[in-house]
Amino acid sequence: MIADRLGFFYSVSHTTRPKRPGEKDGHDYHFVNRAQFDKMIEKGDFLEWSEVYGNLYGTLREPVLAHAGKGMAGVILDVDPQGALKIRKELPRTVLIFVLVPSLSDLETRLAKRGSESPEIRKKRLEESKKEEAYKKYYNHVVINQDIEQAFGEIKKIIECSHRK
Repeated sequence: MIADRLGFFYSVSHTTRPKRPGEKDGHDYHFVNRAQFDKMIEKGDFLEWSEVYGNLYGTLREPVLAHAGKGMAGVILDVDPQGALKIRKELPRTVLIFVLVPSLSDLETRLAKRGSESPEIRKKRLEESKKEEAYKKYYNHVVINQDIEQAFGEIKKIIECSHRK
């Protein structure tokens, strides 16, 4: 994971979606039910949250702000574009990096290999991916994830340059 390799804090999101095979609670996501998530929304626990494919996803406010106080370069989040823009609104110094697959056919292949979603959900994800790409203009940087090590190198350079500023 990129956060581990850089020594940064990675914020594990909360979700109401079912756990996929091999996923670990607290590592991949914090898996909660809808009632728990709704209570967290009411209490204002989330820095950002949204509904995606019928499931809720959210980033806890407290750990992100605690680590952001040490400098936002020390926090890595994996959020959708709407979440990223919400976070930037609350934390204006946020550096947004849009990680893009080389093509929709590559994304389709990756999703099929993962084998965790039905063909209908994969189709929705591909359609949503097209919509999300329109948000890249709001990001500071765009990295194409053709090769994981090359993409990591680019992201590392961006973070190091941002951290120095």
